[in-house]
Amino acid sequence: MTTFIDEVISDLLEASPSLTQTVVVLPSRRAGNFFLQSLQQQLGDTVCFLPQVISIEELVEEISGLTSASQTQLQIELYHIYQTVYEGETPDPFLNFLGWGQTLLGDFNEIDRHLIDTKPFFNYLSAVKELNHWSTDQDSQLISSYLTFWKSINKYYDRFQEHLLRLGLGYQGMLYRKAVENLEAFLDANQSQNYLFCGFNALNAAEQKIITRFLEIPSTKIYWDIDPYFLDDDNHVASKFIKSYMKRWATNAKQNLFFPKSESNFNTTKTITATGVAQNIGQVKYVGQLLNSLDATALNNTAVILGDEALLLPLLNSLPESVTHLNVTMGLPLEQVAQAAFFESWFQMHINRQNNGYYYKDVLAVLDQQYAILLLDKERELLKKSITEKNLIYLEPLQLLGDQASAHCALLFKDWVNDSSIAIQQILSSIQALKELLYPKKNWLQLEFLYAFLEVFTRLKNLNETYTYLGDLKTLKQFYKEILSQETLDFKGDPYKGLQIMGVLESRVLDFEHIIITSLNEGTFPSGKSQNSFIPFDLKIESKLPTYREKDAIYAYHFFRILQRAASVNLIY
Repeated sequence: MTTFIDEVISDLLEASPSLTQTVVVLPSRRAGNFFLQSLQQQLGDTVCFLPQVISIEELVEEISGLTSASQTQLQIELYHIYQTVYEGETPDPFLNFLGWGQTLLGDFNEIDRHLIDTKPFFNYLSAVKELNHWSTDQDSQLISSYLTFWKSINKYYDRFQEHLLRLGLGYQGMLYRKAVENLEAFLDANQSQNYLFCGFNALNAAEQKIITRFLEIPSTKIYWDIDPYFLDDDNHVASKFIKSYMKRWATNAKQNLFFPKSESNFNTTKTITATGVAQNIGQVKYVGQLLNSLDATALNNTAVILGDEALLLPLLNSLPESVTHLNVTMGLPLEQVAQAAFFESWFQMHINRQNNGYYYKDVLAVLDQQYAILLLDKERELLKKSITEKNLIYLEPLQLLGDQASAHCALLFKDWVNDSSIAIQQILSSIQALKELLYPKKNWLQLEFLYAFLEVFTRLKNLNETYTYLGDLKTLKQFYKEILSQETLDFKGDPYKGLQIMGVLESRVLDFEHIIITSLNEGTFPSGKSQNSFIPFDLKIESKLPTYREKDAIYAYHFFRILQRAASVNLIY
């Protein structure tokens, strides 16, 4: 099988440009690793310097001159601006802000990625929000504060941008807008470089503007991964975006290259099997059966693509013994790790605490967690026995145990007095205690999990010392959950050998002979009409911002692109 990357490299080597002066821009870093491996194979024994291979995000960050900030820091900085600019009586507390701040950041990101003129856009948006409440007879404090916020939305945006620029930081959309502004200076400083853009599909307005300017340089090329079958079909949604770019860049036709060039790969004979399986666990067990039927050679050219990435952990537990080499391109979400429930239960126990002690159900929930079992040993059974025999509703575990209470028990049950600083310190101390228990056992996987939680709570400690927003336990817990939802544990493996497990987006530009796709259900793959945004649908249409329609077209492209070079495909739903 000749992959898209193989075709691009063949064309690159035939053109004989200086590889040291070539920059290859791909949709993801993962694709870049495969590109370099394939290039080394085609070069054979040739000794030379390899080209620079980067993702589009890395190129944009380089042009913009800004550093991409984490979602955690962006939320903190946005709340700081919100408090500073707010013109009403009392701004929302940080706990309430966490409920809508992430959505507002997402909208700012989308607006900047598509280079929207913000002043008229926000004026229109605030008018829409006001119109939604035109029939209210009396202005309540809530509605008044709501409308005040939306009337000032442009000011929040401008101040937030200014604040991040002073820090040298930005969110993705801001980096894109800044890159467009800095593009001419960047090109002047890099005139000797040849840029190749490979494997793109749906480009935002900033990417279109950047690539349009690059295409004015004759040495720039853009390689499209689209089968002739889709290009020849006027109604096929998979080619929707690429056809629009063909029209836009018609004058640069020689720089627009399409692979495969002539014969269709998609229209060749394939074995496609669609299988309906009850429940998610049933799907991953069936994937295990399919993999068990493949030999080592076939497994080396097989990809399992998870439509629902939450199935990663069940899938890893369902792999057959024949899978000896494995590479997982996506990270394991930290919130899916069983140990995350310990911190969740621990937070809840202290939040629900009354003057007369902890609620017995909260105590039992903590005692049943793996980390509590490690820390408390025999004290755990003594506490459970006391709760049952004395029929306790509220209790103070330290008083129940008296002199028998260990330092580990004090770590768990010492009152946090609704103070986030005390809570974080107790948690960090407990993580250190757990490390001392696990290290002698050489339980490296558990220590890896523990280190990930250590990083999360160390970050919370630093934020808590810098800002005063995390004062009480409810706010701390909510912010902890926000951070946890963004954290992943990366797997280590040979990226070029054995079975490949990836999400839909990780499959961009990559080709495999054997494909297994799970969760092909409406609402999962594709994701359906769900949208987390303050921008109304009609305003998105008016401003040419992407809606669920465009997202469906993007998923259609990914789906059919995965299939086009494969020999056998298993679709599971």
